Order: sequence, then structure tokens, then C-alpha cells
Amino acid sequence: MFGPRVNSVFAGGYALFGVSAGYAGNLRHGSWNAFVRVNNLFNRHYVGSVIVNDSNSRYFETAAPFNILVGGELTFH
Repeated sequence: MFGPRVNSVFAGGYALFGVSAGYAGNLRHGSWNAFVRVNNLFNRHYVGSVIVNDSNSRYFETAAPFNILVGGELTFH
């Protein structure tokens, strides 16, 4: 038999932390909303997905590293 034994490969547990903040206000004919979000605050390396039936021992794909998302929204009534 080639490769690892069945059910012998595993990934360790992990915890992720993030923070977000936003601010909203009213306009004359609508509203606005602005936000910022930081994901993976401590830049933790962790498994993002698992490849099923992989034959060359690359079962795990890494997830996104530290990243920042900034956005806004305008709503008109």
C-alpha cells in the first residue's frame, strides 16, 4: 500500500481572532454606513480547506493570512 494509512493524517486545532468597527449616519434622503474589519488578527497559519481523495499527500490548503477589509454603503430612500 502506498501513502499514509487510512485516517492517519490530521490538522491541529486553532482559534482565530478578528476585530471590526463601523459608523453609520443619516442623509437628507437616505443613510450611509462605513466599516473596517481586520481578519486573522495574529496572522495564524491554519487549514482553510481539505482536499478529499488526494493521491499525492497534499490534503490541506492554507487559509487567508492577516487581511483588512474596508467598505461603505449608501442607501437612498
